[in-house]
Amino acid sequence: MKRASVGPRFLRDSRCWKAGSVLHRARPVAPAVFFVALLMFGALPAKATDLANDTIRLDLETTSEGIPTIASATWKASGKQIFADAGLAGDLASWVPDSLLPAQNQTFDPAVWSISSADKFIVAKASLSLPSSLKVTWVIELAKSGSLFRLHVDYENTRKKRMPVQWFPAWSASWTVPANPDQIRWWDALAYTPEQKPANKKANVSLFSHLYSSAARDGGSLPYWVVDGAWGKLYFGLSWSGGWQAQINSKRSILRFSVSLPPEETELVLDPGESVEGPRLVVTPTVHTDNLSGRRSWMFQRSQLGNQLYGGPAPAFPLAYNHWYAVRTDVDPVFLRNQIQAMGPYGFDAFIVDAGWYDSAGDWLPDPSKFQPGELESILRSAKSAGATPGLWSAPQYVLGQNNQAPAGISDPGSFNPLVDGYLLDLWKGDYKTHLLDHIQTLTQRFSIGWWKYDQPIFDADAGSGAMRTVLAFQTALRSVRRANPNLIIENCQDGGHIINEQTLLTTQHSWLLDVPGNDLPDARSNIQVALGALETVFPWAAYRWTNNLDQHQDDDEFTRYYCRSAMAGVWGISSDLSKIGDHQRSVVLKEIQNYRRLNGIKKYDQYDIVQPADGANLASVTYYGKKNQEASAIVYRWSGKDAFTQAIWFKGLDKSISYVITDADTGVQTTMSGQDLSKQGYSQSFSSGQLSALLFVEPATQ
Repeated sequence: MKRASVGPRFLRDSRCWKAGSVLHRARPVAPAVFFVALLMFGALPAKATDLANDTIRLDLETTSEGIPTIASATWKASGKQIFADAGLAGDLASWVPDSLLPAQNQTFDPAVWSISSADKFIVAKASLSLPSSLKVTWVIELAKSGSLFRLHVDYENTRKKRMPVQWFPAWSASWTVPANPDQIRWWDALAYTPEQKPANKKANVSLFSHLYSSAARDGGSLPYWVVDGAWGKLYFGLSWSGGWQAQINSKRSILRFSVSLPPEETELVLDPGESVEGPRLVVTPTVHTDNLSGRRSWMFQRSQLGNQLYGGPAPAFPLAYNHWYAVRTDVDPVFLRNQIQAMGPYGFDAFIVDAGWYDSAGDWLPDPSKFQPGELESILRSAKSAGATPGLWSAPQYVLGQNNQAPAGISDPGSFNPLVDGYLLDLWKGDYKTHLLDHIQTLTQRFSIGWWKYDQPIFDADAGSGAMRTVLAFQTALRSVRRANPNLIIENCQDGGHIINEQTLLTTQHSWLLDVPGNDLPDARSNIQVALGALETVFPWAAYRWTNNLDQHQDDDEFTRYYCRSAMAGVWGISSDLSKIGDHQRSVVLKEIQNYRRLNGIKKYDQYDIVQPADGANLASVTYYGKKNQEASAIVYRWSGKDAFTQAIWFKGLDKSISYVITDADTGVQTTMSGQDLSKQGYSQSFSSGQLSALLFVEPATQ
């Protein structure tokens, strides 16, 4: 997963500047001597200050080169160190492109940290005004409670002419952790396959994504990684919807990382007086060494932050209907009315009309060749009367040309989308924030929808405004829509999982993880692999999977159960012609809907263990733990297991001091075991030769 690119130098040369004085290039120093000297003494600190909340303290300093740094991080309760600056992150070249660096005989005033209290954060800032007229500001935002903090860099052009910026930094650091890390973990984009590399001696990991935050092109990654050790975990996530790159290096107890936007993901020219904020790197340390507890702390702090910053509906696990995989753009009033008439027994929470309903991109009115005036509005009202939140699909970043001519305000060169039959707007020049707010207001007022699904490519690799500005325009618009519509459910499809990151996860409710159009066993297995992999980083209520065209498997109850359960680890959507599902298969599906709703009562606590699918493994599973860890549920999937077999299912997160009743949802068989035995020995789950899945519910035994 490596790619050559231009970006911040990570100890690649001996260039050095010093604040307030003139420095000449130093004579070369033997690498071993240089490493040992820095390890022993680090950079000389100046003007230290503290940034602290109820959980952690960050000691901030400025190095002898005038660069702001986090000197150390400490747990306030125990006084134990989380990390300390190792002094190896590099010089100013790690933060500023070559063309904007000062010459060797130029000086600048050192940065000084200042602390302020914002609405949601305690904020530290330190700025350098360089001779090139670039003002660089380092920003640390510490949540007012917990261990989460965000890091980013701002640039400002203080000169009277335009300033090209070749690449843009997010953050670079070298930290000494309490002991050697055990491993570095990350996830492949779209496939969500967990990857890891041992880090107890030495490890080098290169991660990136091109154009979108989680695109699979050339082997891209999700913008998340975790460093594990006996001292706890360091969780990293990037709040950026565009392309990015990260270098993570570990050598013994030294962890070094550099996160930035490479040239093709920057393309920025700052106007005179213009300032721009860089991508935010979100860091969350935990003292927990097990994945269950560590992930729970990480998920909780992130979701709390999203609620505080953006608001929006509370996390939920709806059962959603969408026609897309059943009829795609051939949707019409007859089909939609048939679905509403048939959906009563299912109890759908949402009814989404996907692509195919509109006349043209730009006006987003019902297609008059399909719908009579007011007919779509009436259909959506009928869905609401049936108990489902009505929703619409749209791609407001596209507009229609007139008389075979491209419209004004589009990206240059023009990018045409045949599905939408429209041209992609230049989001930066077209004031996409105002455009999107007006669009959502029109949809919600005209159609009374409570659910909006956004989709289709939004970034153009050749956009005239440049990659970074386009991403900033999109993120600003999405945040504005979220805040202006606190009750609107926002679905992040974005071309099937291409924009998943801390920005979209905190501002939306549900995310399509992958666009899988099939409906057979390989597609069910894809659901399982994708959902279980995504749950390592994506909130359970955001992990959206689908069962498609169920009627094509009317005679296979075991597969129907398996397929339904393949989408139940997160949020379950059904895309089928409901009128074609026979009575018997409907009864099987309805039973699984009951199981789904029972599961959701436990899933909402976001405490879970995952056994990832693996070649040669009999099973894959996800086990959720409920309130006070005194209830649990497990979805167990056959993976590579052949014929009949028996395997233990562990419930390590349960309270070990009491006994439990384990109920097999398919057979009704109940078994009583102690929490200690469930944790140490596990529950023996038998699979018959034709069985594809099992569903277990664990409740305290009555005394």
